[in-house]
Amino acid sequence: AIAAEVCEELFTPSPPHAELALNGVEVFMNASGSHHQLKKLDVRLRALINATQTCGGVYMYSNQQGCDGGRLYYDGCASVVVNGDVVAQGSQFSLNDVQVVVAQIDLDVV
Repeated sequence: AIAAEVCEELFTPSPPHAELALNGVEVFMNASGSHHQLKKLDVRLRALINATQTCGGVYMYSNQQGCDGGRLYYDGCASVVVNGDVVAQGSQFSLNDVQVVVAQIDLDVV
């Protein structure tokens, strides 16, 4: 089964993916608008790794990229994590309008 979280839900004390995994979900997606801060990428990756180490499964994370026209910059860095391992990751500060991150996953190991 596949389920989606939205942005900050990944970082809450009781994230939806925990309950969803107990109900049989193995593939999680997150469309995020997380702006850049020092060390924030480490926080994001730790959350993705912890989510899939704890529950198992695949976590596909996408993030807004570029400037919002104000003072915020979104650093992109889409990632795919499988059972606690980062298997694909986009660049953090790409100048491209769109960046596609692709990973081949064996669903039997999930």
